[in-house]
Amino acid sequence: MDAAFATVAERYGPLDILVNSAGIAHVGTAESTSEADFDRVYAVNVKGVYNCLRAGVAVMKGRGGAILNIASVASTVGIPDRFAYSMSKGAVLTMTYSVACDYVAQGIRCNAVSPGRVHTPFVDGFLARNYPGREQEMFDKLSRTQPIGRMGLPAEIAELAAFLCSDAASFITGSNYAIDGGFISLKTLSHQAHPVRACGAEAPRAAIGGRTTHRCHCIARRLSQGILRGGRQADPRGLG
Repeated sequence: MDAAFATVAERYGPLDILVNSAGIAHVGTAESTSEADFDRVYAVNVKGVYNCLRAGVAVMKGRGGAILNIASVASTVGIPDRFAYSMSKGAVLTMTYSVACDYVAQGIRCNAVSPGRVHTPFVDGFLARNYPGREQEMFDKLSRTQPIGRMGLPAEIAELAAFLCSDAASFITGSNYAIDGGFISLKTLSHQAHPVRACGAEAPRAAIGGRTTHRCHCIARRLSQGILRGGRQADPRGLG
């Protein structure tokens, strides 16, 4: 990992932003999750983030930087049959708080975003393989688990990520932002929400200044394209 970070620094210059977004999913309870499954999820979702955090703060110390960890709504609420996945995303969130606390005096900010269900090409592929001929029916069913009545879009997650990594968010650290269509805060209400019709208008973009501007827009674009998301895409039946 140290060698990889050294290569990045040599090719692009000093590290300003680190986004930990690699992750895999697993479906199962404490009883049905094998030790091998548990270790596999831990190795990617927890230890992978740890390795990047350890290398990242080492090169950011003394000059500052922004770290963003991709957590999940499963970090803070119970999700059925997500024992190992919830464990891992809970760890990601608490690592976020720890790093933010330990390195705030070094000028390093560390935050997390917790997505709900997001519509990615993996979701479409999953539905096509497992529900041939019923893709739209199952897509609508999955979408209704969000109170807002639809899944999120990768670009929406990317825009929040770009903001939190930018100078415009310089006063934000040690925070977790749910971007979940109301799943956490409105979970006590009926999830059979009326679908919200998209207006088609582009959301206004916040003005972002300072040295991280260009890199933040690149991060937003690459995150929305799925380039920065390492590992396998999350199981669409999961959340985050």
